[in-house]
Formats: sequence, C-alpha cells, structure tokens
Amino acid sequence: NNLDQDLLLADFQTINAALKRVLWEFYLDYHLEANQKHRGLNPYRSANIIINEEEVGLIGEIILNKNEKVWVVELDLDFINDDKVKAIELVSLSKYPSITRDIAFYVDQKITNRELEELITQTTKKYLIDLKIFDIYAAKDDSNRKSIAYHLTFNDPTKTLESLEVDKLMQSLVNRLEWTFKASIRKG
Repeated sequence: NNLDQDLLLADFQTINAALKRVLWEFYLDYHLEANQKHRGLNPYRSANIIINEEEVGLIGEIILNKNEKVWVVELDLDFINDDKVKAIELVSLSKYPSITRDIAFYVDQKITNRELEELITQTTKKYLIDLKIFDIYAAKDDSNRKSIAYHLTFNDPTKTLESLEVDKLMQSLVNRLEWTFKASIRKG
C-alpha cells in the first residue's frame, strides 16, 4: 500500500542522507548500483555503494519478519584513507551572488538518480555549483513513473549572473530531460 511505500522510502532516504553526510566530511561523493545478490538482504531493496568507480560497501533492507524491516549500511572505512581517494580541491568563494532554481518532473521509475544528475550537470555545468535532490515519490496512478525534484544553485565567479542566463540554462535542461528521458515537467 502507499503508506508502506512512503515509510520504506523515508527509511531509505534517512539512511542515504546519513551516509551522504558522513562521506561529505571526507569530500567523497558516491552513487548506488542495484545488486540483487547480497545474501540476507531484500533483493529488490539493496545496492552497492560506489566511490570513484570502486565498490566500497552496501546498503540494503533486512526483513526480520513480516512486520519488521531494518536498513543496514556496510562501508569499507579503509577506503577513505586509501590513495585512491581524490585530493581535496579548494576553491575560493565567489564574491558574486548565486541564483537558485528548483525543477520537478515525472520520469520512468527505472531511470536512476545518477543518470538524471549526470544529465543535469552536463547541461548546466557552465554555472552549476550545487545540485540537491529534495523530493521523490512514486506517481499515484499506475503509470510506473516517479516524481523527482532537484534544487540547483548557479554562480559565476567572474561576474553577477543574470537571471535570463539561468532561465536559458533551465530551458535547455527541460528540453534535454523531455528528449532523453521523456520527462514531464511538474508545474507549481
């Protein structure tokens, strides 16, 4: 039922946010790749944690009994101290103001967050300095689609960024999302 789906998603989002926060302390970013072969984990709710194209852990759901489910994370902490971790690059803060935009759309549930973030970053890379997902849920109908929303922050370190420039970038992004993923943009 929908309530169970919402609770399951909330549990995953909570643990995913905690993992992201821990790895952020080490300036590490990761993505998840589905893996149905983890013993003891729900095969439809488990994934490998990938950093720099290397598997460094797993995240998944353990079903204890019919009514109890627990999310677990396993992470190879030795990887954080490994030479494979990229050096931290310090960038000076811009003295010019940033512009933020939100975008929300429906896409097929099979499309991953990584695919979406790669397209968004590629399309807006000229001025994009931050990208955060802030909402995701399954569509209420039987369309096998999900709604996903991102918060984007833009900045130009050499000048004040004009709203019109960002509007053009956002329109390019909308066009690419519609063309590449058959996305339907949510209004309001």
